[in-house]
Amino acid sequence: MRLNAENRWSAIFMVAVTILCCLPAASAAEGTEPLKNAESRSLGIHAIPRPAKVEAGERRFALTAQSTILVSKDTQRIGNYLAGILAPATGYPLKVAMETSENNRAGTIKLSLSGEAGRLGDEGYELQVLADCVLIKAAKPAGLFYGCQTLRQLFPPQIESRTKVEGTAWNVPVVKIEDKPQFVWRGLMLDPARQFISKQGILKYIDLLAYHKLNRLHLHLTDVDGWRIEIKRYPRLTEVGAWADYGDGVKVGGFYTQQDIKDIVAHAAERFVMIVPEIETPSHAGAAMVAYPELNCFGSRKSIARFPIDPLCGSEYCPGNDKVFEFLEGVFAEVAELFPGPYIHVGGDEAEMRYWGECPKCQERQRKVGNLHAWFMDRVKSMVESKGRRIIG
Repeated sequence: MRLNAENRWSAIFMVAVTILCCLPAASAAEGTEPLKNAESRSLGIHAIPRPAKVEAGERRFALTAQSTILVSKDTQRIGNYLAGILAPATGYPLKVAMETSENNRAGTIKLSLSGEAGRLGDEGYELQVLADCVLIKAAKPAGLFYGCQTLRQLFPPQIESRTKVEGTAWNVPVVKIEDKPQFVWRGLMLDPARQFISKQGILKYIDLLAYHKLNRLHLHLTDVDGWRIEIKRYPRLTEVGAWADYGDGVKVGGFYTQQDIKDIVAHAAERFVMIVPEIETPSHAGAAMVAYPELNCFGSRKSIARFPIDPLCGSEYCPGNDKVFEFLEGVFAEVAELFPGPYIHVGGDEAEMRYWGECPKCQERQRKVGNLHAWFMDRVKSMVESKGRRIIG
């Protein structure tokens, strides 16, 4: 069976998560002994990653059409999210209501921000499933969101159906779980530059990250094979640089408009995922040179082709050309406006530099500054920092 690009990425993601599921989310709380994986499974407790502390009971909580999700003003958004996740498979239009003394009754799922949960950090949570209600507490919204993901995982797997499922009892085991992440940075890298992935594919990928309590998505947006982000100052980057002809006369590729990027960033933020954009420098820049040949050492580039890289220019920006830095300044300015996170990835890897040795402009620059690669990356670093961001390389 041939998989399309988005299904392949989903398959790769699930392989990665299968490995992650063997890892604990955190060390057990001092003086406690968590259930081992096999013990948890035998009690019907399935959660990825494995929680730090699990105390299993013997009964079950049953979700019904009359169940209510109790929230406060600060937790209403997450309550609405949880109701939306549970509704398709169950067919239950779960009510999301503000908590009062009158509605704090059996059959409810209560979400609360509590200072008591501060010992579990900003992303930790406490989930207590009782026979008649569910309580999820966290110090911060991110922890509450992850507690909802664990609750979701405790339901029968049919809960993930996006259409109504008949004949399934929607219940979860009585259990008390305390959990917090072991690592602050928990993420994966996705490469739509080499093979374009639709906006819907990216949104689905973010949903998978959130389900497994991962919180970083590194998007590799530019390379030899394609430029995937709209830059209004330089329209040819996507008019030309986002498309490739691999010899059969059919152009393939695509790009994300700035509105697409805003939608992706907002979708991720709702799920506590930070997007880290990558704009490759000084190498892996062939797609930019198809659009703007003056950016390479010899001002020539014919078309995007996977192999070989056009021997007339390579895939590195020309450090001897001041127009390169004017171009990158404009690119990073728009990227910083679109991605509110603190980081921009700037590549820095695999600069062949062969053509720098043959380029008179580069040789003149090298006589003045010494190491061209280090000087180039320092300029890029200064550009990114002037936009209020930190570089990753």
